[in-house]
Parts: sequence; structure tokens; C-alpha cells
Amino acid sequence: MEINLRLSIVIALLGWSSCTPLDPGRVDDTFFLHNDGADMPVWVRGSQLNRTYIIMLHGGPGGNSMVYANFERKFKEVLEERYAMVYWDQRGSGSAQGNIKESSLRLDQFTEDLYKLIKVLQDRYEEPRIFLMGHSWGGTLGTAFLMEEDYQAEVVGWIEVNGAHNIVLGYQLQRVFVMDRAETRIIAGEDVAKWERILAWCEDNPVIETRAQKDSVWQYMIAAGGQDNVNTQGPSMREYLNHAFTSPHSPALAGINLVWTSGAMSEHVDTIALSSGMHVIRLPVLILWGEKDGVTPVGLAHDAFNSVGTPDADKHMVIFENSGHSPMYDEPQRFVDEVVDFVEQYR
Repeated sequence: MEINLRLSIVIALLGWSSCTPLDPGRVDDTFFLHNDGADMPVWVRGSQLNRTYIIMLHGGPGGNSMVYANFERKFKEVLEERYAMVYWDQRGSGSAQGNIKESSLRLDQFTEDLYKLIKVLQDRYEEPRIFLMGHSWGGTLGTAFLMEEDYQAEVVGWIEVNGAHNIVLGYQLQRVFVMDRAETRIIAGEDVAKWERILAWCEDNPVIETRAQKDSVWQYMIAAGGQDNVNTQGPSMREYLNHAFTSPHSPALAGINLVWTSGAMSEHVDTIALSSGMHVIRLPVLILWGEKDGVTPVGLAHDAFNSVGTPDADKHMVIFENSGHSPMYDEPQRFVDEVVDFVEQYR
């Protein structure tokens, strides 16, 4: 009888603890966003005490949100302590599934998906204050979303991180990046013949327009270290194994999606040039950029800052002198400080 009583108490306590969160201010929520044939996973993690939500718009097209959510990165851990971070795999990206038509892999459909996600968050959580943070291709998506004035009213602020809001201009800036790096290598006496050949190519191709030119300047940019992180190593083997076997993410599916989506969208993406319409963006804006980036060179940061219609008092730009394409990895503490300052000012 005594044993049964003790067992009943233990069972009751276990039942109570499984139904009651240890920290009622924390959120660890997973659901699928369904829209136009796509089933897109969403993970909401962090603190919801102040009802502030930051949607992380991942790179790509065809990338995934788990590279920001699942690896041991200081920036996301600190942000999750203060805010609810929303990690979303876009259509044809990460672990997204469904009956996705190739014809739906267009920027306007991605912006509609984002609008639907925001409406779900507004319905699911109590009066959320929503910020967008877009990295690389996420900068393309976030900018396009905010250029729809009806959509712009749904969010509080916009954070662009080494974004690709003008890919046409980006190719021209990549050429300049390659020329600067080539001249540096030649002066240093490093593989002089190779870099003289690359420099000559850049001088012979003052405008990057054709597919062959774009492929060449991209390859030269990679050779010049334009895609490298500056101060960080890549994820450790332990992180990769954890990512592969204990996360909700499917690396195999992510690889298939990346190949399919990036290939299907390449010609469409190459035509994107949003700068001329960005004057309609008038909400608070924070532009964060790694100066040593060759993928989306720092000239795009200045282009974004000058193109948005946000009043001067509410638009902010920070250049990370010791960062490449991902300042959240290269200079995480400074990155977090800038994001928190901005969010606290406007939330």
C-alpha cells in the first residue's frame, strides 16, 4: 500500500511536470506553414516575455534556417535569451516539402509566403511585435516584402545583414572586389601570373551581363576569398553530427532542395534589382555588413542605406571591419549588441 502511494505521487508529479513548462516565459514551438503547395517547417525558440519576435530569413535561394538555429553560435543563443527567434525554411528550402511547382519559385511567391507566416504568428501568439532579419538571399526576400506597402505595416523593423537586394549591382561590385584583391596579390608577389590574368579579364569586362561573365566573376571572387569567414572556423564535426542526427532538420532533404531550387531560380534571381523601388520602405531599418565580403560587397550596404525612404533618424548602418559575408559569426558580440540596441529602441 505504501509503495503504491509513493508510486502514485511520483506519477502525479511526472504528469504535472510534463504539462507545466519549467519556464512559462520560454517558447519552443514547431509547426508547418502551408501555402500554395508548400509545407514549410517553422521553429519558434526563445523568450516570449516581451512579445518580441524576430523572423530569421535565411540565405539561398534554397538554403535553410537550421544553420542559424542549430549550430552553437553565440549570436543566436544571446538573442534567444531576450526574444523569440522564428526559424523558417522557405519553399523549396531546408526541410520544406509538399507539391511545390517550379513555377512558384519566384520572389513574389516567397513574399506571399512570408506574409502568411506573419499572419500565423499573429494568430498563434499574443500581440507579437515582429522584426525581420534577412541574411544574404534573406535580404532580397525581406526587401521585396517591405516594398509591398500593405505588408510593411505588419512588422516593426527591418534588419538587413549582407543582403542581396540588388543582384545586378552585386555582380558589378564583385568585379571591383576581385580587382582590388588581384592588385593586392600582385603587389605581394603572390601567384603573380594568375592574378595578372584575372585582373586583365576584369579590365576587359567592365560590365558583367552575360551568364559566362557572371560565372567567371563569381569564380574569381571565390578564389579571392570573398566567401570566406574572416575570424571563425566552420562548425565542428560534433556540431555537424548533432545537426544531422538530433535536430528536426533533414540534411539529405536540404541538399536536394538546395540543388533543385537554386538551379530553378538562377535566371530569375540574376535579374533582381530592387534599389529603385526601396524608397517606399519607411519603417526603422538597421543595415549590418561585413566589410570583407565578396559575395555581397560592402557597396550594397551603402546602396541600401541610400535607397530606403526611412527618415534619417530611424535608419542605421554598421560596417564590421573584421567580418566577411556573415558578421554574426565573425564578430558575434558586436553583432548582438547592435541588434539588441535596435530592437530595444523600436519594439
